[in-house]
Amino acid sequence: MHDGVAAAFAQLRHHASMTTQQTAVDRVKRLAVGKREAATMLGISIRSVENYIALKLIDARKIGKRTVVIVASLERFLRHDQPSPSHIRPRMLRQEQREIAQ
Repeated sequence: MHDGVAAAFAQLRHHASMTTQQTAVDRVKRLAVGKREAATMLGISIRSVENYIALKLIDARKIGKRTVVIVASLERFLRHDQPSPSHIRPRMLRQEQREIAQ
């Protein structure tokens, strides 16, 4: 019986330490998030995040095969009103095509 109590206390201590570690992780400000989390943070679709990245309005980096979005760029992005990426992209593509043709 005594061994069972000791084991239970050991589990409680382990759980308490894990909770403390998780709380410490929660307090650390993340530098980058995935595209899905960035979309959730902004309340827009993942595709819109990808379009804003392509338009260089949101900064992102590749880490292996994964694209991460820089949180500071999301904060800068939100400081100003932003047009829909579907309105910007065709105009930018036409401008790029004109520059290539010259």
